Amino acid sequence: DEKRVKALGFLNNKGTDNFSARIITVNGKITAAQQKCVAEAAELFGNGIITFTTRLSMEVQGIPYDKIEEFIAYIGKVGLETGGTGKKIRPIVSCKGTTCQYGLQDTFALSEEIHNRFYKGYRNVTLPHKFKIAVGGCPNNCVKPNLNDVGIIGQCIPNFHKEICKGCKKCIISKNCPMNACEVVDKKLKIDEDKCIHCGRCDKKCPFESIKESKHGFKIYIGGTWGKRVSHGVALSKIFTDKEEALNVIEKAILLYKEQGISGERFATTINRIGFEKVEKQLLDNDLLERKEEIINSIQKILVVYTIQVDLFDTLMNLKGCGYLERAAIENTEDYIIEYHRTGKELLEEFDSYCMIISQYCREHQEWIRVSSIEYKKLISRRVGRKK
Repeated sequence: DEKRVKALGFLNNKGTDNFSARIITVNGKITAAQQKCVAEAAELFGNGIITFTTRLSMEVQGIPYDKIEEFIAYIGKVGLETGGTGKKIRPIVSCKGTTCQYGLQDTFALSEEIHNRFYKGYRNVTLPHKFKIAVGGCPNNCVKPNLNDVGIIGQCIPNFHKEICKGCKKCIISKNCPMNACEVVDKKLKIDEDKCIHCGRCDKKCPFESIKESKHGFKIYIGGTWGKRVSHGVALSKIFTDKEEALNVIEKAILLYKEQGISGERFATTINRIGFEKVEKQLLDNDLLERKEEIINSIQKILVVYTIQVDLFDTLMNLKGCGYLERAAIENTEDYIIEYHRTGKELLEEFDSYCMIISQYCREHQEWIRVSSIEYKKLISRRVGRKK
């Protein structure tokens, strides 16, 4: 039953029969009444200690198993709930861009919309692994959006009117640019687009109004992770100036991961396996959204490989021509398998349990097959022998 309560947001306290209740906030915001209720619940049902997570949720420690349902009901009266675990979209993280002097977007409103549309809207959708989304108001990256599966960062694209520029010897724009992207050349300000990060520090700062009416938008990063393995997200090539378009890209990223991700792999691994350019092309197209219901309601399409203590790559290569794998035409996907072996080498070395999807061939031919564990166990025993 521990798995059931973990899915509800209750994590076992090490060495005890008690649990920590993970309480979901709306991107780090709670009301005074909610705060008071959590404090009361911690004393009534837990050990009186409240901790905070990196995803801006709260945890009440020391709750006995038989008090879990009472705890849920108690905090529910002020609109709070537990959760935030499993192979799902995790609680959304947001910076304080709405009130911060550097904020370029209303991050509270945007992250709340993402919370409702994706954290709540996709609550019943199981993904290959957890999926984290972060919203940053500016390129200061306070909440590290580029280290999340999807990160969105506020942008201000300078609208420079060259004809107005006076070419001041002491240019206030050049002096205050944090990236040294601006300098006066031949009596005119020049902005180096390769250095400019669209932080907005130059907007409306020129006394002659040579930079004004700048466009605000969003930069979206995909494939970031942090933890045992760190992967810096890569920005899509487009700056999105329409909020709905940006939100649709986030949803398409979720749908792509749902459809094309391998169970157990993070989104960064999915992107590396498919290729960033191919992923970006899909995110900028509308096919995924048009097939939304089909993708959400589809059963995970996998080829199960039995757990063995042998090298996956060598095993698959030795099994060419085997009856079960011939159905996946494995000989036609050799390049794909070699690529997967290379990018997933560390993962394969770390875990004893290996699984594999022959997805390239299956996607191209719309042909999905399933091999049972028992059948594959017999297959491995005959072909390469099974280590004890």
